[in-house]
Amino acid sequence: MDWARTNQRAAYTVIWEFAASIVLGGALVGAIGGARIWSIFNRGQSAEGIESASGRTEIWKYVVQYSLAHPQGMGYVAGFRILFRSYFTLGLDLAVNQIGNAHNTFLQFLADAGWVALAIYLLILAKVLALGFRYARKRTSAIFMPDKASCHALRCALVLLIYFLVEGLDAADFAIPLRVPFYFQYITTALILASSARMIAATRRGYICQL
Repeated sequence: MDWARTNQRAAYTVIWEFAASIVLGGALVGAIGGARIWSIFNRGQSAEGIESASGRTEIWKYVVQYSLAHPQGMGYVAGFRILFRSYFTLGLDLAVNQIGNAHNTFLQFLADAGWVALAIYLLILAKVLALGFRYARKRTSAIFMPDKASCHALRCALVLLIYFLVEGLDAADFAIPLRVPFYFQYITTALILASSARMIAATRRGYICQL
């Protein structure tokens, strides 16, 4: 988007590429078939086949519906296991003993502690990302010496955090302590905050990251 704002030709190029991607995406969906794509997303299982955690959309629907009636959530981790098992074994041939989380980081916070916890989590993420992007793309005069180490660490940490957030749409490990992704995400968040703090200090001293 920064490149598109440089001149009219760049803007036209970005617009045409965006339009082409939409057409290509539509053609791909038409060729493969929406039902087949949905089946792949649900790992080849119907919404009723949740004993293997394949019908994750049914799990998400249950979490949202329960949280609408109980804004405080289900209780940390064990609450989800107990309520989910007692709810869904009614219509299944197999017990859902292997299902222990919501298979979505954001809905896991909702299930564990309710809407307030989810709102706080999203607010923290938004603040961290806003701070990181602010200093990762800041420009200034060429007379200042760039703090290259902080810039590089900040950009890499932002890419990792965005990757974790996308992965979190399909996994709850980023919200469950004692899981490796949980620590990865918060170490990455700490790197963003530390690099941003160093950039703030460097700015006050007359040093700045120059792209």
